[in-house]
Amino acid sequence: MACKRCGGTGSIPIDHMTVQECLCSYAMYLKQTMDKEILAAPAIRVTPFYDPPEVDFTKKSHMIKVWWDDLLPHLRRILIKKGRKFRLKIVTDEHLKRVWLGTESYKAKQASQSEDTPYENLADLIGERYDLVIIRLGFLGYKNVAMPGILLEALKIREVACKPTWLIEEPNSPWGECHRSYSIEVAEHIQRRYPSLTYKGQERTAPPRGVDAKPKSPVEDVALEDMELPESIVAPGTVLSDTKFKPKLKPKSHDNMVESQDSVVDRLANDKVLCSAKKKGRRS
Repeated sequence: MACKRCGGTGSIPIDHMTVQECLCSYAMYLKQTMDKEILAAPAIRVTPFYDPPEVDFTKKSHMIKVWWDDLLPHLRRILIKKGRKFRLKIVTDEHLKRVWLGTESYKAKQASQSEDTPYENLADLIGERYDLVIIRLGFLGYKNVAMPGILLEALKIREVACKPTWLIEEPNSPWGECHRSYSIEVAEHIQRRYPSLTYKGQERTAPPRGVDAKPKSPVEDVALEDMELPESIVAPGTVLSDTKFKPKLKPKSHDNMVESQDSVVDRLANDKVLCSAKKKGRRS
């Protein structure tokens, strides 16, 4: 069915030299370009993240603690109001790692074998062509020693381009030393440059994601030589080094170390009898 405003042309003439895009054309554009998650989010009329000209968080970098499902309706409203020229990119920390590792393998391959690589480096993925980049944290399945550096590099790429970045911290993936993308250097950088915001939406629960168990409390370092291991805690088949696990013998008492006078006399007498017997045997 043709649009009643434009008759299906997608534009409305203003004067003989100017035309205006019809809402039906713009709605079709959003439907084709908007992320499926955002497109399916509930429609809202007002968002605290974008209310021009007073409020526009899309122009600043932030660390936002919010459930992703609660943020989606606000992103939908922002994209509708921003128009065609606004470019948004949403990635995860796992996606950053995958592209970064792909960069290293890309350099090692021949160009003919790498033509299907979608991004050559992080700058291609989240570079200055995007007005806002949203990085969702907590999607690593395991700890990777390179990940904090990858995240820091991604943030600096955006900072050099003078473009804003949102870091999304969900309540089931708290940012801290147990987070798989965390390091002290990255945490200090985020604290300096990314003001923290918290948006309270619906009450939700979800299993932990992208975090490891809390580190154990430090224990005193005790040398093995100073440890006494009861037999009950030694696992069967365990080989214990004689040099490290020496049995601690009880010191002999002073009374046991001193021979009595009678025992000394008896021992000397036995020695004399043995000596005389040996001499008689030699003479015979």
